[in-house]
Amino acid sequence: MSDTPLLQVNDLHVRYHTARGSLAAVDGVSLTVRRGETLAVIGESGCGKTSLGKALVGLTAVTAGEIYYQGQALTGLSRRQMQPLRRAIQMIFQDALGALDPRQRAALALDWPLRLHSSLDRAGRQARARQLLAQVGLEETLMQRYPHQLSGGQRQRLNIARALATEPALIVCDEPVSALDVSLQAQVISLLQSLQQRLGVAYVFISHDIGAVQHIADRIAVMYLGRVVEVLPKASLWQHAAHPYTRLLLAAVPRRDPRERRLRNTPLLEGDPPSPFNLPAGCRFHDRCPHASALCRQTEPPLAPLTQGHSVACHHPQAGAGEVQTLHLARRAI
Repeated sequence: MSDTPLLQVNDLHVRYHTARGSLAAVDGVSLTVRRGETLAVIGESGCGKTSLGKALVGLTAVTAGEIYYQGQALTGLSRRQMQPLRRAIQMIFQDALGALDPRQRAALALDWPLRLHSSLDRAGRQARARQLLAQVGLEETLMQRYPHQLSGGQRQRLNIARALATEPALIVCDEPVSALDVSLQAQVISLLQSLQQRLGVAYVFISHDIGAVQHIADRIAVMYLGRVVEVLPKASLWQHAAHPYTRLLLAAVPRRDPRERRLRNTPLLEGDPPSPFNLPAGCRFHDRCPHASALCRQTEPPLAPLTQGHSVACHHPQAGAGEVQTLHLARRAI
């Protein structure tokens, strides 16, 4: 088997130009996704997660950097050149209702990608649509319903079926369960895991919910103000998180008893991120970091290997600091 990653991102930049000035939503991100794995991307709102996801599928223009799919460069390709590759990389959106055309029945939502990316005739597309609905646990009788006639969970399952229609190798999941209640979140995550086991699809799973990420991810990339500050295996998250920001995120995860913390000797994350229009010098987390030094205020740390499979962008990594309490997903049990 080739060692070439399914997806490789090198020094990616996405910049928006607004009335207030230029904003770097994604600022030098590099990462890889292997075949059949789930890379979760977590961080606070506004850190650049969604901009990164949209750049990966070509919905947001890349300012600089490179994206490779199976070794083939995607950046710089024209719309026509990208067309054959679009079937390989799909996206599931956070707003399941907004992602569906309110004037189209479920059957037509599945028919369009099949028209564009397959050679099936009408009967073949209808049979494939029924198969897709069955894959995501929806009844064939729902094919003639409009989006507003479906429940939130049914709409998101329909979006998943539509993403699967082109038989992609990679799906970018942008907060796919955040708009659902707890029981539906569990069902959708279980469905995504089951589909991955059966089809071998890889996910980039974007979320701010560490509980959801804990169940679906193989590896986790932590973003802060447009940069990836830590990448580590899921199994290492609670015991070996090294960046102060990652550890503060973990300490903030709610428990049944509000007097308890998941990580002892770790303060709660306080304050707001700096304005993306006026980023501080040095490490952009230093004004919220309990371990910041003069070096942190002057020099931005690169993302560098700490151990095998674990990289961190920090001058003073805190790996192993603080006793880890017994892990129970207190807010939900997925």
